Amino acid sequence: MNSKGNVPSAAKPVKDLGGLMRWRKYVKCHYSQKHYVFFILALDTGIAPGKLLKLTWEQIENQTIFDPVSGEQLEMTLLRLSELTKAGSKMLIRISDDDAREIKQLRAATANDVYLFQTETRRLSGTAQPWSQGYVTAFLKESAASSGLKEKVGFLTLQKTWGYQLAVRGNYALSEIQRILGQRSLAATRSYLNITDEDVQ
Repeated sequence: MNSKGNVPSAAKPVKDLGGLMRWRKYVKCHYSQKHYVFFILALDTGIAPGKLLKLTWEQIENQTIFDPVSGEQLEMTLLRLSELTKAGSKMLIRISDDDAREIKQLRAATANDVYLFQTETRRLSGTAQPWSQGYVTAFLKESAASSGLKEKVGFLTLQKTWGYQLAVRGNYALSEIQRILGQRSLAATRSYLNITDEDVQ
């Protein structure tokens, strides 16, 4: 079930920061840059993995804004999602500078791709296809196990980890995470993120 449901999937968030950092480093060192970009975008933005898989390069925007404090022009990298905000405009998510650099390098290496996370199928069939859920799930499980993680990892683990870490260690209220995830109740969000009473003490 997706993040809007009331029943949590078998996948769990990674609660231990040390284990999370080891997993992240393992992916960076042992997998392709495309795998690493998927990992960091899912972990750093909280975007549902199914939506990440459908991201095209046309949805990546670079904007320049004026910073009145420094008096300099600053560049930002944004993801333009298909959902609309309450004002009726396209939803934009700002990407950190570190993640933006990784995306830029990936783009240079995959100049002819349609999707950020495109398979090699197009070379055979002529049709661009993104990675499948099964492929990503296998990648996450294999990399997590190889890095020494003990948690039950699945397709939604990175989104759950994003939400859990923000709720427990960040400055976000659970109600704000509930809104971002689009869930119906705080109880559903708490269950989805596997937050216990001990976690919030």
